[in-house]
Amino acid sequence: MLHFSELVTTHTITTSVYGEIRAILIQCCHQYGKVRSISLRSLNDLVSNFPSLVCEASVIATLLELLTALRKACQAEFVDEVSLSIIVRSLNIPDICALVQYTPTYTFVSARGGFTLTLPDDYAVRNTVLTELHQYAKIWLKAGITRAPFEMQGLLQVRQLLSNTIV
Repeated sequence: MLHFSELVTTHTITTSVYGEIRAILIQCCHQYGKVRSISLRSLNDLVSNFPSLVCEASVIATLLELLTALRKACQAEFVDEVSLSIIVRSLNIPDICALVQYTPTYTFVSARGGFTLTLPDDYAVRNTVLTELHQYAKIWLKAGITRAPFEMQGLLQVRQLLSNTIV
């Protein structure tokens, strides 16, 4: 069994660390603000000190998929309103508004990212979560690019190719 000091001198990271980073990333989008803030702060501290933590395909994929899922969650506000409006207008009954219930989507699944997000129905909170993660994602990706520019470029190009072919 290798000790951490031996890993540091050889500049290697145990692969299980990337799974832990992915788990913390997912918690950065938790429905409770306290969990989100602790996760964001912890992950920011880790990436600030070890930028190579973001230089791995599964971490980048999770980060980008989280941003995509959050964007869809924020856009759901307008989709739900439009759907509801179309249904009410098509029924052409004046008092139908009292019968129609607004039911937002709480759960967002990413098969590609391998995670499920449960978000509150408050769209202001969803937008805040998206904005915060987006701000940190830019910082983390810049740190990774500064640490390993060619490796990050390759990882992002592969990610873009996969996104274009799977759409």
